[in-house]
Order: sequence, then structure tokens, then C-alpha cells
Amino acid sequence: MFDANPLLDDNFSTDNWTDSGANVSISSGVMNFDIDRTTTDQSSYYQLSRALSDTKWTMRLHDVIVTTKSGGVEVFIGVSSNTSGAQTAQDFIGLNLGDNTANPVLGGVDSDGAVIARLAGDYTYSLSTTYNIEIIRESATSYRIKVFSNSGFDSTALFSQSYTCTATTTGLQYVKFANGQVAGSTENIIGTCSKMEIFDGVTTASGGGQWTMQPTFEDDFSSDNFNDTGTQIGVANNTLEWNGAQNGSVNGSTIDLTSIGTKAIFRAKLRINTLTSPSSASNFILIGFSDSDHTTAGDSNQDGIGLIIQNDADVANSFRAMHVDGAPFSPNAGTVFATVPATATDYFIEVVLDVNTWYVRIYSDSNYSTLTEQETGSMTATGLRYFGIKMRSSASVNGTFDGYIDDFKFYNGVTTINWAKNTMTI
Repeated sequence: MFDANPLLDDNFSTDNWTDSGANVSISSGVMNFDIDRTTTDQSSYYQLSRALSDTKWTMRLHDVIVTTKSGGVEVFIGVSSNTSGAQTAQDFIGLNLGDNTANPVLGGVDSDGAVIARLAGDYTYSLSTTYNIEIIRESATSYRIKVFSNSGFDSTALFSQSYTCTATTTGLQYVKFANGQVAGSTENIIGTCSKMEIFDGVTTASGGGQWTMQPTFEDDFSSDNFNDTGTQIGVANNTLEWNGAQNGSVNGSTIDLTSIGTKAIFRAKLRINTLTSPSSASNFILIGFSDSDHTTAGDSNQDGIGLIIQNDADVANSFRAMHVDGAPFSPNAGTVFATVPATATDYFIEVVLDVNTWYVRIYSDSNYSTLTEQETGSMTATGLRYFGIKMRSSASVNGTFDGYIDDFKFYNGVTTINWAKNTMTI
């Protein structure tokens, strides 16, 4: 459930790869390639559990040996956005062993929604010599190839070269060994690789770090995945917005997460645009989990847990942590935070379910590392499956009260996201 690096650690003792043709395949504990100069797809791919980071990852190729290289034939090794051969449009970052001549050279290759480019190599290697190679995505727009003589990757690199790629080279999930698919006759390249590792989210494959779990579901609100009742809450301007001036009607917007476990987390960025107290009574909005969807008002009976923002004529405006079990969310209830809501301020909110306990937290930073305040209590609500924003419907209340959430992330089945690792043994 965590990015327990390496994301891929394959010594080719078993064959979990899908082959196109018989020229690239696993046997005798190595990946073998015996590639011809032909337009026919000769490749093998492995699908990772998810797409790699679009900015940082490291691939290690152990014990790469090319025994034969003739003419303008080559093999591409890297990560792609699809399973197709090299001459089909795809996103790809990797290297080539070979170029348009008989010279044994290697270098970087990439593509952004196009065929994999046949690039001339930059490092001349020796046939029948063992090399250990790293492909490192260092940023959204750059990657690096390193060549080492030893399997520990800890000697001075024989070769280190940076290459430029585009930031839209994304969705890389399929690890590939593939031929260039160029017409020819009897030319070929023959070699092996004994092991492959991929480390996601990092530019080094060793040392300590903190590996971050990927969300079960996330939404940047660039499209509308939520269902609405009323007109005062909904996805707009790439956020989930609310206008909290109550009109006496049901207003809500939720997404069905199907099943929220007894352990779960949601995170979201919160910003309040206006907060002018009404002349009488109280407005509030709820951001949180519920067993009921957008058609049930915030002040109707339900099970739920979340953060209340209260805009009140009689008491100070407040953040409140509120848990209900078959009851309505309501103003002047729940646990009041010492932190007072302010406009033009970014808050980063988190709700954690831990079996019989809930936590509602406010952080000051988008890394959720600086905790401003936490409230906690006993958890008895059940049947939770919806996340969203709801408001009170029992009365019309004036005052200005609007804002939004963004960068919603939901993690199911866990109570923590980061797992610190002090060391990593390769």
C-alpha cells in the first residue's frame, strides 16, 4: 500500500512479462533480446501497479551485456505509456543500445505522444562486457543516463549524460524492451539483462527517505465528478465551491466513494473567500464523510464526521469538528477549534478514521507536516460512503460566506500516509 521502493524488483527468475514475438523473452533467469532489423514488433513489456511519478524515478539495469551488434539495429529499454511497439505513438523515456551504424553505442531516447525516436548514442560500449545502467528522471523536463562498471552502482560513472524531455511525457506505466522496427535484412543485436529495479519518486536508489502512499482516489476538480442538489455548492473554476448564504433549501455536493473503511483519510486544501456574519441566526457548511448523499441536507439525520465552518450572528465564527450518529449536523455543536476562520488564508484539512476514534486536523502547509490544531473523539458513525460539502437548510440566513476546497485526496484502509525508512538495502 506504500511506495515500498523498489516499486519493481525483478531478477527474471519467473516470467511475468508479455512478449510480442519470440525475440525478446525471459529464460534462464535473464531477459534475452535477439532483435532483428525488421518492421515487425519484437518486444516484451511489464505493467507496473501504477504510473510512475512525472518528475522523479530511477531505473536500474543490472549486468547488461551485448554480445552482437551489426548494422543499424537497436533495442529500446525504458518505460512507456502503452504496450505498443516502438513505431506506435506513445510517451516514453529510456535508452537505446545501438544506433544507425554497426557501432555499439548507447544514449537516451524519449517520445511525447509520438513514435520512439531513433537517436544516435553518446557512449561507446564494448561487446561482451558487463555494464550496469541507470535511467533517472530528474525533473518534469529532464532525465539522465549513467553507466557503471560494477553492480553496486557505487563507482565513478563511466558515462553520465543529461537529456531533455517534455513535461507532458506522462503516464509511464509499462516497462519495455523493444526493437526499433526499422526495415532491414540480416542485421541484429543480441544481449541480456540479469535484473531490473525501479524506484519511484526518487532520483537515487539508496539511502533513507519517506515513501508516500498513493491515494485511493484524488480529484483536482478539473472535471466534475460530484453530484449536486441545489445551486450553491458544486464544481467550478477547477475547485469544489460553496456559497454558504442559506436559502432554506437543500444544497449539497457529494461523490460516492462506494465504501469507506473503518480506517480512512481525506485531505483537501481549504480557502474561505468571504466571511461576513449574518444579521441573525447561523450559517454553516460541513466538509466531510457521510452515509447519505447530496440529497440529504447537513442538518438532517445521518451518520458522518467532518469539519464544520460556522458563520454566526451571535457567537464568534469558528471551525468545529463534528461527529454525528443518526443525528443532524448543527450549529453551536461539536468541538470548537481555537483556530479562528480567516479569509484569504490557505488551510489544509485532514479527517482520519481509526476504527473507534476520529481525528480532525488543520495544517498550515500543503505537505501536511506542520499541524496547527487537532481535535479527536470516539467514532460510532457507520455506513460511510460519501464525501462532499453540505449546508444547513432549515432557514434562510443572510451574510456573505463562500469559499472552496481543492486537491482532494482519499486514502482507504489506512490511518497514516507516510512511512519513514532509515535505510534501504538493494
